[in-house]
Amino acid sequence: MQIGSRINLIKHDIARLFVGKAKEVLLQKQIKIDINDFSSNSKSTPPQFPFFGSTNIGKSSLLKAVLKTDSLSQNASKLPQASRKTGYTKTVNSYTVGNFMRLVDTPGYGFRSTPQQGQLIESYLTSERANIARSYLLIHPLKMVTENDLYALNILRNHDIPVTYVVTQCDKLHKQFRIEGAMEDMLEKFEEQICEPIDDNIMFTSSTINVGISDLRAELYLQAKSHEAKMKGIEPEVDV
Repeated sequence: MQIGSRINLIKHDIARLFVGKAKEVLLQKQIKIDINDFSSNSKSTPPQFPFFGSTNIGKSSLLKAVLKTDSLSQNASKLPQASRKTGYTKTVNSYTVGNFMRLVDTPGYGFRSTPQQGQLIESYLTSERANIARSYLLIHPLKMVTENDLYALNILRNHDIPVTYVVTQCDKLHKQFRIEGAMEDMLEKFEEQICEPIDDNIMFTSSTINVGISDLRAELYLQAKSHEAKMKGIEPEVDV
């Protein structure tokens, strides 16, 4: 078996562990409407993984795809609600998966966003920093990194929050991915924009054609296990 195929199988097995955690309990949805909903410097488990991005970047759609498992098909109302309306998500919505991790859907920034939404995100980052294990910054496949993305990235850096970059809506680049060197050129431009090497710290996804969803589930599971081990002062272990 080729190394690439073996790696894909391992990722698939780890993604199944994520789905298994989601089956343990129903999703617990929590909504934060204003800055008063956050308590200062709170510390609790499980670890949180917030998703950030511009309006209409597809945060809710991506999270819905990640969380939509067979066991949750009868509880669609608990899943993130996507909309064609720009800036639909106006609150901080968190989804607890199997009491193992908490995925957080935040309001989009940029077009049709409001100062109040920006204050809400800042309050979330300040009050929940101790619980945030890693953040996920969503990037448009055609626009790449915008000024608003760089501003959001600087805020995350100022809070010392690790960032994984997630290129969404990659179905728009489906044909381009078949062109040799297209992704390499994209990654080179991306590194120039954020002024740092990204190594393997970037993912390509599409909730429309189900690309990268399993990889993202595996990534989240591994990050949660790593955080759990760090809190216990031990080496992380993953049984696949």
